[in-house]
Amino acid sequence: MTLAHRRPGLVAERPFRVLAVDDDALQRLLIDDILQAPAFEVTLAEDGGQALALLRERAWDVLVLDRTLPGIGGDELCSWVRADPLLAALPVVMVTGAADAAELLRSARAGATDFVRKPYHPLELLARVRGWAHHKRMAEELHQAESVLFALAHMVESRDPGVGDHCARLVQNAVLLGQELSLAEAQLEVLRAGAVLHDIGKIALPPQLFTRRGPLSRDEAALLQQHPVVGAQMLAGLRGLQPALTIVRHHHERWDGGGYPDGLDGRRIPLLARVFQVVDLFDELVFPPAGRPALTPVDALQVVQEEAARGWRDPEVVQAFVALASKAPQVLVATGARAAPMGGPPDERFVDAGRH
Repeated sequence: MTLAHRRPGLVAERPFRVLAVDDDALQRLLIDDILQAPAFEVTLAEDGGQALALLRERAWDVLVLDRTLPGIGGDELCSWVRADPLLAALPVVMVTGAADAAELLRSARAGATDFVRKPYHPLELLARVRGWAHHKRMAEELHQAESVLFALAHMVESRDPGVGDHCARLVQNAVLLGQELSLAEAQLEVLRAGAVLHDIGKIALPPQLFTRRGPLSRDEAALLQQHPVVGAQMLAGLRGLQPALTIVRHHHERWDGGGYPDGLDGRRIPLLARVFQVVDLFDELVFPPAGRPALTPVDALQVVQEEAARGWRDPEVVQAFVALASKAPQVLVATGARAAPMGGPPDERFVDAGRH
């Protein structure tokens, strides 16, 4: 048996790539016999040092790791894997003869994903490795799908060059407003994702809706109002983006129930959607779509307050946005000055806009 043995799999079937590390030659032969092609492509290593070299060579779906290895032990190797950003998500199935709970706890703290106790039934190892390999492959595919959605969101933004870096500004201001409202970091992360993905459903709409001058027809307006539903459907199957779905679907709801697509009112509208729609409104007023005049940040802030007074926006969220404008005016002034020049330096009235 060579120090590293590879069994080629069928590339067309995308076999699971497994690195199995054990200093016992019989155990390596057993693992190689259990994890057969074409489902698996197995690489065998006899110590931690060799495993380290192999881990750097290619991508793996599962690491099957004997806990008691000479030199670099199983726990140490597992800790090294977890410390490497490129390998941190790699499932580690620890094979051990230990029955002591304290020893198993040390391995768990080192980052072991699962345990197989020696002596084991071949079907047990097969089931554990196949399950974790499938889990990793699915997670990678979901991550790729999420990346595609983010790319599509930027394509939607680029359809109307007049809005500039709309999503980047929304991410910035949504997070600032979330911090003003003392939202948790997890909620701020949802705001970041929602700010990028909020209009993803527009990818399914005819391009002419984005270049049309003048008001939309009734049918065109009805079609446009479907984009939150379409966007939510696009995110529905991606667990990692589920929290942002409420922003995507409900960012056009209105505090008085007159919005769309579900006619939610008041606190029935998810909080993060209420937070996001205020910064979205402000940005759209300062950086409007093609064919509409841009407002100064001062006037845009006034419109946001007027909409709250009409019962269209959450008054507490708007109040927090006004407070943000008075405490961090440089952010909003810099945002607005690029869209609607106000002559000379940024309008100093905006610094005090939240105090009047």
